[in-house]
Amino acid sequence: MQKKIKLVFVWMLIGVAFVTNVAMFSIAGILVIVGRPYWRPIAISNELRQSFSMSNFLGEEYGTERVMLLGEEPGMALVHRLELISRATESIYVTTYLVQRTPTADIFFEALFRAADRGITVNFLIDGLSNSNYGNIDPDIRNALSGHPNISFHEFNNMNIFRPRDINKTMHDKIFIVDQRYMILGGMNIGDQYWDFENWRTMQSRHANNIDSEVLVYNTDTSVAGSIIDARNYVRELINHRMARTRPMPTQNQMARGIARRVALSTRLDGFVERTDIAAFDYYQLTVPTKRITLLTNPIDSRNSQPVIAYNLLRLAEHSDRVYVATPYIVLLNRDRRALAEVAANTEIIFATNSTELATGIRMNVHNFEMPRNIASGVRVYEFQSYCSKIHSKHMVFDDRLSAIGSLNIEVNSFYFDTESMLVIDSVEFNAKLAAKTHGYIEQSTLVEQGRSGGFWKRARGWFLSGFKWLI
Repeated sequence: MQKKIKLVFVWMLIGVAFVTNVAMFSIAGILVIVGRPYWRPIAISNELRQSFSMSNFLGEEYGTERVMLLGEEPGMALVHRLELISRATESIYVTTYLVQRTPTADIFFEALFRAADRGITVNFLIDGLSNSNYGNIDPDIRNALSGHPNISFHEFNNMNIFRPRDINKTMHDKIFIVDQRYMILGGMNIGDQYWDFENWRTMQSRHANNIDSEVLVYNTDTSVAGSIIDARNYVRELINHRMARTRPMPTQNQMARGIARRVALSTRLDGFVERTDIAAFDYYQLTVPTKRITLLTNPIDSRNSQPVIAYNLLRLAEHSDRVYVATPYIVLLNRDRRALAEVAANTEIIFATNSTELATGIRMNVHNFEMPRNIASGVRVYEFQSYCSKIHSKHMVFDDRLSAIGSLNIEVNSFYFDTESMLVIDSVEFNAKLAAKTHGYIEQSTLVEQGRSGGFWKRARGWFLSGFKWLI
């Protein structure tokens, strides 16, 4: 009797699992069918082709904007943000894809609160999909931000199954602007995985595992327009877009919890400042001159859009003899791979990316499966070998003058769907620093051979997922 009951119970579980999977795949199929006209990448327009010119990126004389490479010591990215916040006199703009509930995020938010307390206008924009899916931002902090009279908390594209054309649109920009004088732009989100100052050297923290790159831009003369003004206008456009919303004022109870949460944040910030002994930075001495800085952004519209950034970077590579590319993974459409092969026929293209044997995730399965095709296109690929860190940088080095750095991954969503931002910098000095950083990656990497298989099951997963690469 007991055996029969157990058998019936097992079959019931199998039945429930089967029905659940059928329902999930049915819903996914409906969303794909409904959203397909919006999600499938479209052909590059003649307008985009004709808009490219090398003169858009090259300058003749040194300008007022100077740059500094961040990322050699991950924790310094947080230290510099705290310093710049303390220098704010008018406004602060922050955009991020993701916020982790970690000590460094608490420290950063308390610095923003203190700036707002002294009258600085703060605009904070986060990707709504990541916030809805992961819920990583502390709700008490979010309510305290939303309720502060000098802080506007915005979310870009919250999950809504009744707007299928928006489901695959992510706000992936990471931009930090103080007044019209300072900007940090790159690939770092907010949290210990990117900013862990006190544990990154010994890797004692489970979050201290990203190797990243950012650029700090310092404008010596704010009366002269430049990339900082362009980036600020772009962030304002994101905030005012139909897909963005400003969070309403929290209730009294929510606000009370937010205010109470600030007590812990204040203690954490004070302790961090005391331990690190942050001194004022001379940014003129720390930065190097530039002849021009050009901001590239993708279209914001949720429909399948032109790959503005990717196309311009590919054309810059076409005008170069050698290009270094740092990216977490490589996931391309066949037509993009063909375009890459055409450029690689005359340009040496070298990728530094993560090892498929050590890194995990859906995109890494596709990355592994498509690696033989990528190598066949004529590029060289080096895979970073480390069990305690991974490449999260998104940058390119063109010969010995131009560089590009920002949030763009070498993958389908970054090319065609997500909002992204990259700075193309005309500076020999900055180019040399970024090239040295990339060489450091390569020194800790192995060259991928054409015949590597990666294991049957890993390749099987990659084969299956590659059919949905524009959805993941």
